[in-house]
Amino acid sequence: MKFAELKKHISLGRFFPAYLITGEDDFLLQLASKQFKGIVKNMPELDLSVFTEKTDIVAIVEALNSLPFLNDKKIVLCNELEGDATVLEKYLASPNPQTILIVVSKKLPDILKKIIPQFTIVDCNKLEQEHIARWVAMQLKETNSSIQNNALNLLVEYCSGSLTRIDTEIKKLSFYRANEIITKDCVLEMVEPNLDFQIFELSDAVANKQVDRVSKVLTKFFDENAAPIMLLGVLYSHFRRLLYCSINANDTELAKKFGVKDFAITKANQAAKVIGARRLKSICDNFAIIDLKIKTSEYSDKLGLMAFILEILTK
Repeated sequence: MKFAELKKHISLGRFFPAYLITGEDDFLLQLASKQFKGIVKNMPELDLSVFTEKTDIVAIVEALNSLPFLNDKKIVLCNELEGDATVLEKYLASPNPQTILIVVSKKLPDILKKIIPQFTIVDCNKLEQEHIARWVAMQLKETNSSIQNNALNLLVEYCSGSLTRIDTEIKKLSFYRANEIITKDCVLEMVEPNLDFQIFELSDAVANKQVDRVSKVLTKFFDENAAPIMLLGVLYSHFRRLLYCSINANDTELAKKFGVKDFAITKANQAAKVIGARRLKSICDNFAIIDLKIKTSEYSDKLGLMAFILEILTK
């Protein structure tokens, strides 16, 4: 199930024996854990067992087999498991109906791979925009503030859709604009874009031949002492990703294959459609030529970066 469905699922009171809370957004992982902990309302120290360190599965199963004292359910929550997974597999074949196992992990733990069908997955990857908008509106009630749609869109882009970062930024913005409206100018002034967004902005400006915008973004990078070879590398990675998106448009596993977040692939698909596969192939081929010139000392790192950008801007 998606994180957005969890609150309703818990309210229904029809629980499964074991859940895996997993995904890339740390803030959502914490919120999901908190919602499960909330099931234990009476003296949680008695019916809530939390294992924060790596714990042997035998100890987890012992906790699962104990009964709740003052609540209808006992919660056993853990982050890292070690030991023999077959012990847990045997338990889940005939689980204690009054205990719920919650495993919290950003990625699927190797130890659980063979028995993962026995878990209910709570997906804590990034929320869709409509859910972020609802969540932001709830936070802004505390300061009687609101946010314009274009300001919210920019905030989500600047934070690459991460609720972890959006939470921090919306608290700052709501304090600054208490009882007022948060505008796009407020976001531009007070929120620093994630590196992912800055790289996309540079790549997008280069691809669209927006010279002034390229100059502005590059100047910001150089002011922050960003290494030219790093910028060249990430630019190439960006255009290569766009090339793969343009020729594998229906591949739903691209984010996993590239080791990037879904947000990055969504933005890449949008850009790839505009640029086109043929031009993207030419850009990537040109990088190989410039890379060779840098490695043979014909070009410096900075000259190679500028040559790569100029080649795209002038063709």
